[in-house]
Amino acid sequence: MKLLFIYIFLILLIFSCKSEKSVTGLYKNSKPTIKEYAFFETNSKYSVTNSTLAINKDSSFILKSCGMISYGKWSVNSNNLSLNTTKAFSLSDTIQPIKNNVKDFNYNFKIFKNSLIAKRKLFEDNKTDVLNKFVLQ
Repeated sequence: MKLLFIYIFLILLIFSCKSEKSVTGLYKNSKPTIKEYAFFETNSKYSVTNSTLAINKDSSFILKSCGMISYGKWSVNSNNLSLNTTKAFSLSDTIQPIKNNVKDFNYNFKIFKNSLIAKRKLFEDNKTDVLNKFVLQ
């Protein structure tokens, strides 16, 4: 019985020492591969381009994408990065925030080696899949 407790304690100690990979840094868009489209089971080959994502050490982020700029907080759970938007602006009007639901601008990314990939629906039709892939610079 004593040996069992020692064994369980050692296992818990080993797993608690596992370090979480840092996701902070500057990311830029990259075109997803055919394998990535297949992995996410998309119904199209659309992807987001010309976007940047700054993940800061203080758990804040800045996302510039599709004529928008979003600010908020990020969190990591296992291999998933969640971006919770608190403010979103049109790049043509950075004074007045967007009044509609900022939750529409939240993202959930799957974390890979040096990249983040999210699958979303297009705002226009809410049916067509689009992949958003960011690569650490």
